[in-house]
Amino acid sequence: MNATVAVGRLSEILDSLAAQGFDTRPLVVDSPASPGEVDAVEGQLGCTLPTSLRHCLTTLASRVEFTWFAPAEHTFPGPFHEIFSGNLCWSLNGLPDLMTAVRGWVDDVFPDPSDSYDRVWHHKVAVYGGRQRRLPGAGLGR
Repeated sequence: MNATVAVGRLSEILDSLAAQGFDTRPLVVDSPASPGEVDAVEGQLGCTLPTSLRHCLTTLASRVEFTWFAPAEHTFPGPFHEIFSGNLCWSLNGLPDLMTAVRGWVDDVFPDPSDSYDRVWHHKVAVYGGRQRRLPGAGLGR
């Protein structure tokens, strides 16, 4: 299944989950960004985005929000028994604020890019900043 078909099926997945009693949030799929819009965000970030992320933003969607929560009484079989929610989110326009927050966090928690443990957290792009955590992703171009 290609990515375009997968994104297109997100609405069906939410409908199926809602029919099973899951709490689902409205699906958001914004139109793809233009290359110029991506260039402008890269200018704000001071780096180039990974090619695969740029392709996603310019061909699939500039923003996706897909979120669900399982009912309290629902249990998944092992090894998934601890799962209680799921989400898939990205936003081109949200990247500058997210990256500012992530870079601040990295500088506070992993301040030494020459240290082998800290180094892996530097020069990454975060594509999603959840309420509990921020997840650095692919490497940034320079």
